[in-house]
Amino acid sequence: MIKNIKVADITFQIRSDIDLIWNEYISQFFMSDKPDTFDACYDFYLVPELPKPTGDIIYHGQDQIIYRHESGEDRQHFFWMHDEPHMLYRETSKLKEIFYYKKYEHTLTNQYMIFNALAAEKLFLKKNAMILHSSFIIKDGKAILFTAPSGTGKSTQAELWKKYADAEIINGDRSLIQYRNGQWLACGMPICGSSKICLNKEAPISSIIYLEQGKDNLLTPILPAQAVRLLMSETTINFWNQHFVDQVIQLWSNFVSQIPVYHYSCTKEPDAVTTLSNVLRSEL
Repeated sequence: MIKNIKVADITFQIRSDIDLIWNEYISQFFMSDKPDTFDACYDFYLVPELPKPTGDIIYHGQDQIIYRHESGEDRQHFFWMHDEPHMLYRETSKLKEIFYYKKYEHTLTNQYMIFNALAAEKLFLKKNAMILHSSFIIKDGKAILFTAPSGTGKSTQAELWKKYADAEIINGDRSLIQYRNGQWLACGMPICGSSKICLNKEAPISSIIYLEQGKDNLLTPILPAQAVRLLMSETTINFWNQHFVDQVIQLWSNFVSQIPVYHYSCTKEPDAVTTLSNVLRSEL
């Protein structure tokens, strides 16, 4: 089985010795035409036993262990509270390999797990793109992104804009932020958390709104240094890789010098849309 996938302008191919089951979210990103070259190629194997990782441990987390070797990285992936890995991601000099433990074959319907195995954040960063934990809407051809820690109300604000401002929700949980051809774009992602809202669309970014629950609606601009810090906290980052971290800092620093970022303490009522819309309309 071979699948050619395109997210934003980033292309990759997944080759597998089994028929992987793809849901309706990621299938939107399948390519009908095969490009001459891909930004990355992955070989996916279902194996009776996982290969041993190679290299030195550079990160040990609850759900993955990262090893560094001369060709790049090996990544062992673990289910929550499990001691044995279910998957190994390996970078070689020519391609990337994913080995999946056959014992856990029944979990392959989890698209997030498969996408997470690709280490896509590394691929995206090479094309000036970052994954932001956010709800992504399009209003009048421009993207507005709501970001904040989980449970703050990103999806709620997106739904309010859909209901009261005729906005279109592109993704309820993730967006890809990319600098391309002289502009900052928000692009659809093939994963969307529990929101179940996922479209393959993109638009120039008008603003990013960092949310906080409040009793009143108060919108304030965020100074650049603080904006970078807050955006970093909601970005997928390989903190064990200093070069990766430095690149993300530079991209966000460039972003906040061109695109406004606001702190919005707001209610979950319709007037939260009116207040934000009025300010954005007057300042943009």
